[in-house]
Order: sequence, then C-alpha cells, then structure tokens
Amino acid sequence: MAESLGKELSDLKNLFEKLNYIQKTQFLNDCSISNQVKEYLHKLFNLLKNDDARRSMSEAHFKVLDTTSRYLLDVTTVQHQSPEESLNLDISADLFRCLRNACVQNSVNQDMILRNLSSSVHLVHILVEKYLSREDFVNSELLTNVKCGLQFIGNLVTGNTKTQDYCWNIFFDEHHLFNGLLRNQDRKVSEISSMVLFNCLNFSRIKQLTDTQDGIEITDALITHVAEGLCEWSLFIVKNLVQNEGFFPRCYDSISMRNRLVLLDLVTEELTNKKESESEQFNVPSSAVTLWKEKFKNVAMNMLQTCTNSTQLDLEPLEVEKILNVLCLISVLPALNDDLKQDYELIESLVDTLKSIHLLGKTGTNYFTPIQSLHEINNCSLSIQTHPAYGFKKNLIRLIGNVCYECQKNQDMKCSDILQWSVFALRNLLNKNKENQKLVANMSAAGVPVRSDILTELGHIMKPIT
Repeated sequence: MAESLGKELSDLKNLFEKLNYIQKTQFLNDCSISNQVKEYLHKLFNLLKNDDARRSMSEAHFKVLDTTSRYLLDVTTVQHQSPEESLNLDISADLFRCLRNACVQNSVNQDMILRNLSSSVHLVHILVEKYLSREDFVNSELLTNVKCGLQFIGNLVTGNTKTQDYCWNIFFDEHHLFNGLLRNQDRKVSEISSMVLFNCLNFSRIKQLTDTQDGIEITDALITHVAEGLCEWSLFIVKNLVQNEGFFPRCYDSISMRNRLVLLDLVTEELTNKKESESEQFNVPSSAVTLWKEKFKNVAMNMLQTCTNSTQLDLEPLEVEKILNVLCLISVLPALNDDLKQDYELIESLVDTLKSIHLLGKTGTNYFTPIQSLHEINNCSLSIQTHPAYGFKKNLIRLIGNVCYECQKNQDMKCSDILQWSVFALRNLLNKNKENQKLVANMSAAGVPVRSDILTELGHIMKPIT
C-alpha cells in the first residue's frame, strides 16, 4: 500500500511540475492537459481518504497543486466572464475535494495549504461571490463548486487558529459573505456555512457578532435556523452567544420579534434541563436578567390589552409571558436571585399586574375570568392553553413567592396582601361547591391544614368584586 501510494503521489507531483513550465494561457485550454489534471486530481482525492496518504503529503505536493489553483483564480477574476466561460468547474471542484480531504485531522497539511495554497481560499470566496450575486439562475456546476469549496474551508479552519484568522478576515472582515450564505435558499450551503462560522469563533469574534450590524444580521439568520430546525451548528453558535455578557443588551432589540421568542424558548429549555456536570451548566448573563426585568416592568401591563375573547394574539404580550417564565426559573438560581429580590420596582410591578388581572377577571368573560370549579381546569380549550394569558397569573404569584423567600423586607412589603388574596380565592372556590370542598378535605387529610376559621372571617370581611 505504501509503495503504491508513493508512486501515485510521485506521478502527480511530476505532472504538476511539468505544468509549471507551460504558459498560463495554454494551461487548461489544452484538452490533453486538462484531462490529465482532472484524472490525477480525482486519483488524489481518493488517495487522501486514507490517513497514511494525508501524512505522506509533502510541501512540494502542495506547491504544485498551487499551479492549478492560481490559474483558476486568475481566469475566474477576469471581468465580464462567467464561471462557465472562464474556467473548468470540474477541475476546481476536484481541487477543493482534494484539499478538503487533505485537511481532515491534519494540522500539518492545514499549515502547508496556508503557506502554499492561499490562492485556493481566495478562489472559494470569488466563486461564492459569483454564486450569491446570481443565485436565482445559478447552474448546478457552480453550486457544486461552492459546496465543495465551503467544505474545504470548514476543514481548513477546524482546530487551527492560524487558518481561522486568515479565513475569518476574508469571509467576515473583508467581503461580508456569511450573512448571504446563511440565508441561502440551498439548505446545504447554509449548513456548511454555519459549520465554517462555528469553527472560526472565539471570544473576540463573538464580540464582533454582537457589536456590528453585519454580525447582528448573521445572528438573526442563525436564530432563524434554530427556529426552523435546520442546522445543529447554528444551534451550537446561538447557545454560545446567549451566554455571552454582551449579547442581550446589544442584540436583543435588533433581531426580529419571532426570533426573540425563539431565544426565550431556548433559555427556558436550557434552564429546565438538568445538566450532568458542572461544566455543562447553562450560564445566564446578569445583563440578560437586567434587560428582562426592565422589559417586564415597562410592558407587562400591555398583557391586559389582549385578555378579551379575541382570537388574535399580539406577539408583544407573548414575549412578556415568556420573559416572566424565564424570570421565574432564574428566581431559584442562587447566583442570580438576589438581583431580583433587591429590585423593588420589579416587585411593585408584579403585584400591581396581579391586582389588575384580578380586577379584570371580575369585569366579564375573558381569559382571566376565575374558573368556578376545579374540574374546569382539565376542560380548558386549546385556544385558552395557547393564549399568552394562560398560566400568566400563576407565574406572577410564583415569582412573587420566590422573591419573598427568606427576604423579610419583601415579605413585610407585600406578603400580607398576597396571603389575604390567596385565602380569599380559596374561600371563593369552596363556596357552595361540594366537589371542591371534598378535594380540599382530602388535602387536609393528607397533612395540609385548612384554616376554616380564617376562611369564615374573610368571608365576612372581603366580598367578591363585581
């Protein structure tokens, strides 16, 4: 195997060394030479599927491959010529396949490509630009080249900071290609581009995504991938982004409303799922908590505007409902709950919203009208369960309870009111309802005491609001 491999690589090297002496204008215009190049590139592509072959590639082999790459780059950049007229797309696709295979788990080959074949990276970016500029009527051969070229770039930057720096500069800093690639109508193109982006990311580049308009548009495209379940690479990137301290204050208001809801669902899922190890724990930035608190305080009362029988849902109240749910999950995290407990404006907003909902529920039939019997809970229609108001009141009480836990200042400020409302609600549920009374009696028998004297007293003091 080793002897056969050495001969194949030697034959390929000898052929390309001869090509160095041929004028560029004659290089691939000669059908005989063109066919030989394609034949040997195809052989090299198959050879480089083998680990031993990848390790056997010397710098000389990459230098002679550069002859083909430079010629293709020269003719591709000639103005007023289409790719079909100016280059043999079969040859460039095979070149990218060879280089893609050469990079697999081989940092030595990655470095040699960067030293001797940087023209191949520029060839990919030129073909991508041509493809993006004429996507609606692109031919299949150019699309194949773009896919092979991006796969080559993805393997080239994997685990190699030098190649990452070089390719990031071309694809993000200089030519701004990622946004167009990630929004591409061809799913494979967008998936491969996500992989390239993921493999290039580090702390400073995450900051570029949060600090620049191009980066925010890229982020919005990645979240759209997550919403549509298109690409696991995009999910990895978004999970990384949302744990960055600068992401929410810089990007949240700039992305589409639907993608904000996706982010809130993602955070909810991550906070709900139990992690096996400490290193896997999901980190909620304090800046995100601050943003969500302020948003809730500013717009929570708008929730009441949708609590009629209308079937149309406003996305803003749905956002508020999801923010409240996230704050509930955060309120039990020791590292973050102090921030909530010390925000007295937030507590006032929570209590005022709860009061308003209670009053609204008494004004007629709407999503906050109290249920008269406990068995009605199991008979809620689907429209009620999917409305943002469903569970909103419960989460308000849940968050109020959590911020009052072991916090005497908050308890003294609002606890007495909450106790009265809770007991009064229980009294109303039990009044003239044998089924509910039996349920509570069973709770008492199980060890949950029910103070009938308090219920009786409050029944005289507090009357239902009409």
